[in-house]
Amino acid sequence: APCPAPWRVPWMTQPGVTVAESFLIVGGGLAGMLLARALRAYGLPVLLVDDEHPQAASRVAAGLVNPLAGMRFNPPPGIAAWLEAARRTYEQVEAERGAAVFHPLPMYRLFRSEQQIRFHTRRLEDLPEHLHPQGLFGPRLPAGELAFSSDGTGIRVRAPHGAFEQASTGWLQVNALLEHERERLRLADALVLDHFDPEELSIRDRRGAAPRWRGERLAGVIFCEGHRGRENRWFADLPWAPDKGELLTVRLERHDSPAVGDAPADRARIVNGAHWLIPLGGNRYRFGATHEHHRIDTVPTESARRELLAGLRRMLASSSSFSVIDHRAGVRPATADRRPFMGAHPRRPWMMIFNGFGARGSLSIPYHAERMADWIARAKPLPETARLDLRWRHAVSGR
Repeated sequence: APCPAPWRVPWMTQPGVTVAESFLIVGGGLAGMLLARALRAYGLPVLLVDDEHPQAASRVAAGLVNPLAGMRFNPPPGIAAWLEAARRTYEQVEAERGAAVFHPLPMYRLFRSEQQIRFHTRRLEDLPEHLHPQGLFGPRLPAGELAFSSDGTGIRVRAPHGAFEQASTGWLQVNALLEHERERLRLADALVLDHFDPEELSIRDRRGAAPRWRGERLAGVIFCEGHRGRENRWFADLPWAPDKGELLTVRLERHDSPAVGDAPADRARIVNGAHWLIPLGGNRYRFGATHEHHRIDTVPTESARRELLAGLRRMLASSSSFSVIDHRAGVRPATADRRPFMGAHPRRPWMMIFNGFGARGSLSIPYHAERMADWIARAKPLPETARLDLRWRHAVSGR
């Protein structure tokens, strides 16, 4: 339900903030756009500023939704709620735009070693009962080659250690969603396409009057800057761990040969082993991704291209052929403890952050955007895993 006026930000010490004053959201990636959507669902006004950086992580991201990331197949705490929020949010967007943005597809999860098979067996034994309906762990598939069909094209992949089918997976058309949300904000006169200069933010004192930006009084400022958040002087001391990733878009050729074993081949599959392969339609696939923690930029490299091409050749059956359509690089806004940053600066409670979702943004941001909006609009507690107060690298200065 919309917030009744006059409305107060629960954590503000300064009275007089009304519903007419906007929250300035800095950054128009997936985090910023979905947070703006969640705040507007409460009836709160927002103003989003974005410089449309072409190599922003959300614009490059593959949009993979995979609840069982990692070698040990550990579902994150709260995964059922994450999946439900993602389903609800993406279905709402699809109803508004009249076209799909999320493509649910089962996944062939390739075992990479005998040890991973033991991890799989262990997870089946200790998986919480409430996660079984999600179908996270499907049937085991024998070692050999697995096949699937996409747009009438048969594709075969190697599975030397076997595999299992994973459900509750798919991929998000991130750019399509961003364009939809950008248009909604534009129609509401709530979008500024420009570079955000922190010097334009008028801060009168440490805890006093609400800030102003370009002459407009604000209810608060929420930074959703992706990996560039580590350069934000107010939040630079948080434990950032940016992760550069590169991926390819490729075209695969047709294969009619049957697969070894009895793996079903009636529909498209995502394939996930040492790398992942996502069918986009029209014989196009996205393949990735690399990880680089030292050279943090958005420049595609020849070394990563070679790594990806070698990985694709290892994944595809020997008779498969492909051509490269595109090669891109982006930086995941990851954190050292793999938990997002949500909440307020300890010395400036109107200054907030919503960031750090790493490679799981398409899966986890819808849930966390709802929780951030609940906190702002209803003073409900934030998730314990996202608390900022225990995660600063150094004592927070008066910046």
